[in-house]
Amino acid sequence: MAPVTIRTATPADHDAVIALTARLADFPRPAWRTAHEIAVADHAVLRAAVAAPGADTVVLVAGAPEPVDGVVFVSTKTDYFTGERHAHVEVLAVAPEAQGRGVARALMAAAESWARARGDAFITLNVFDANRRARGIYARLGYLPETVHYRRALMPDGASGAVATAAQTATTGLTIRPDTLGDSDALWAILHDVIAAGDTYAFPSDLTRDDALAAWHPTGGHTFVAEREGRLVGTYLLKANQPGLGSHVANCGYMVAPAARGQGLGETLCRHSLDQARALGFTAMQFNSVVSTNVGAIALWQRCGFSIVGTVPLAFRHAREGLVDIHVMHRLL
Repeated sequence: MAPVTIRTATPADHDAVIALTARLADFPRPAWRTAHEIAVADHAVLRAAVAAPGADTVVLVAGAPEPVDGVVFVSTKTDYFTGERHAHVEVLAVAPEAQGRGVARALMAAAESWARARGDAFITLNVFDANRRARGIYARLGYLPETVHYRRALMPDGASGAVATAAQTATTGLTIRPDTLGDSDALWAILHDVIAAGDTYAFPSDLTRDDALAAWHPTGGHTFVAEREGRLVGTYLLKANQPGLGSHVANCGYMVAPAARGQGLGETLCRHSLDQARALGFTAMQFNSVVSTNVGAIALWQRCGFSIVGTVPLAFRHAREGLVDIHVMHRLL
């Protein structure tokens, strides 16, 4: 195996270093963490450290001079219990094509050498519990777990119990799977209820069964259903937002049976679809037409990491409200 060359990053490495961080969110994340927010945080600290290195930080890259196969960013922390200064690994990322070549080990060794030369007695890092790939790397390098970080969402007084119950109900006994021909009747029942309401989708309210099922199964699309106790309670359609040069961005539509609403199922379906979109190689997801009066759905999509990136005035003819705006919502994967 060829030796790995480690050097201090320069401003010229900025774009290559930022590109490497795309993999830092590539693991089963907690429901409240999005790939976008992880990327934003990592990008911010790396940009600052590469542009203006300080005495208490270092960014090291693997590659001489290019391609950049990996990066490690080390900062300085103070131990909570003893007050000791020590080194802390903020970011470690290795390019997919450089895996298995000892790049991570070489970068960590260089980070430790930097810390040792300063007189630090130990070095620390944080890792998500679900990131087993990273945890395995650190364990093999001799790192030992210490504290465990816990989190609990705080809801307004009187709301926490209801929210917890809804979240539990959404996943209890639930199976999300690709649909089959045998699901057609139950799927049509869900489609019909949502379309006939005329408040969320632009389909004509009198759309026929065959046309509705055809629209929910476009060429190249992926149709999933949510099943509980043998009954379909929801569905979503995942597809490319545009053909050709826009096919790297996903689009998704969701429908929940009336009896299953208010139980957190919409959010469960959304997060499932985000995982499926990543697995299919999409790099972002875009909703082209979120009706502005559908405030519950807008809040749900925002919890799932989406932002409103545009508004089209009076573009939807609401069955009860008349002409209303639609929003375009988007998030990176």
